[in-house]
Amino acid sequence: MSLARRAVSGSIFLSISSIILIVIGFIGNIALARLLAPEIFGIVSLAAFFFDFVQRPRLFGFNLALIHRKDVDETTISTHFILQISFTVSIIVLSLLISPLLLLKYDKNVVFTFMAIAAFALFDNEGLNSTQYTLMEKELRYKAVSIVNLISLTVAFVIAILFAYFGFGIVSLILFRGLQNLIPCLSYWIINPWRFRFSKLKFDKEIAKWFVRQKGVFIWIIGVMGFLLLTFNDFLIGTFAGITLLGFYSMAFNIARMPLGPISNIIQVAFPMYSKIQDDKEKISNAFDFVTGFLIRIGFLISLLLFTCAREAVLVLMGSKWEGSILLIQLLVLYSFGRPLNDAIGSIFMALGRVKEYSRVSIIQGMLMLVVAPAIVYFFKAKGAAIFVGLVVVIGVILLQIILRHEFYINFKKIYLNPFISILFGFLAYLIFELFGYRLGMSNVMVLIIKIVLFGGIYLLTLYLLESKDLINKFRMLKSLYSEKPVVDEKY
Repeated sequence: MSLARRAVSGSIFLSISSIILIVIGFIGNIALARLLAPEIFGIVSLAAFFFDFVQRPRLFGFNLALIHRKDVDETTISTHFILQISFTVSIIVLSLLISPLLLLKYDKNVVFTFMAIAAFALFDNEGLNSTQYTLMEKELRYKAVSIVNLISLTVAFVIAILFAYFGFGIVSLILFRGLQNLIPCLSYWIINPWRFRFSKLKFDKEIAKWFVRQKGVFIWIIGVMGFLLLTFNDFLIGTFAGITLLGFYSMAFNIARMPLGPISNIIQVAFPMYSKIQDDKEKISNAFDFVTGFLIRIGFLISLLLFTCAREAVLVLMGSKWEGSILLIQLLVLYSFGRPLNDAIGSIFMALGRVKEYSRVSIIQGMLMLVVAPAIVYFFKAKGAAIFVGLVVVIGVILLQIILRHEFYINFKKIYLNPFISILFGFLAYLIFELFGYRLGMSNVMVLIIKIVLFGGIYLLTLYLLESKDLINKFRMLKSLYSEKPVVDEKY
């Protein structure tokens, strides 16, 4: 199977599974939100921040390096496995050692959750599961990945909801996180052709040095800055504004990211594809326009619906106790749109070996969070945090594209203009709807349905009218790539 067909096939499987995952995640999160108090979500978010901070030393991007490496033999795989396990075990030990220090400042439930998250990290994609999962991703075996994701999320939600229903509180969320590490780990060890055997393990110092030299330091810097971008607000809100407000922010943040599964999976498929065509600028340009254009169009639609439907969705699905998250969801729209775009553009820097430039932009983003965000949270609490994290992401997207345009041609007008016009029409319809008060006398359920159909429909109809021919051509291209006799293999 050609690279293009494998990439498209992987995207299709991941996208279909992601739609199912969204439904499962949607139902599961609503159930947990109704069963658990906002404070519990705040505790888990703060504990997760502390572990993400402690685990930074093990995140040198060895998985990305293994995907990027063209010649991979048994010694390379063994060296990767030993490196990842060594770093992971060290981090778990370090977490146990510093837990008494956290007790000096934070509640025992935060520390207990922190230790549990650290223990389950042994089985995550940087631990025992790292080599197996990375080899699956390198070979674009996304059908198996999709099935494993569906099974692990479903089982994790079912068990977590049962524990929450029977009053186990925070334990239910700990199990939910842990099972999402444990189940995939066991699955990939079963289905992956590579098998762990002590007798065949080989550690090559030169290969280990290569993993570190393969822009490992820069990838680590990118990871640290991404960590600040993703979770530093959790620490600030939990420390300065309280666990309850952090619970509202955490739920809003999760909701803002919930519809982005298919988008993230497109990025997941794009990186190995970019890596394989990294020496052909024309193919890279075509692939970038296609992937980024798709992300923009889907991202604008998601942002429109999140902003316009947040109030009714929260009240109908989660109840009035979560009303404090409504405005935060709307303010996080900029982040929910910009983050996958930031990651997608970053993946092409990785594939081109331009990790140093990517790390510089990440440093700018991280320093903005580190220096400016504390003051923002102190004065404006969670609302300021939600707005500022979105602005930082958008700044990164702009800077990355300014750098990238010197590598190959980027058709900004083709990528951005039509979806921008479409979302303007969608927001105009929203303003008219709110101005004339058409929701008066209607239930929240009815208003929610009307908003989804009306605003989403206006956006999609406008987009179709502006570029119907191009959309049809792209559909035909995808169809030909997935057929038995693809007609455009030479382009990708």
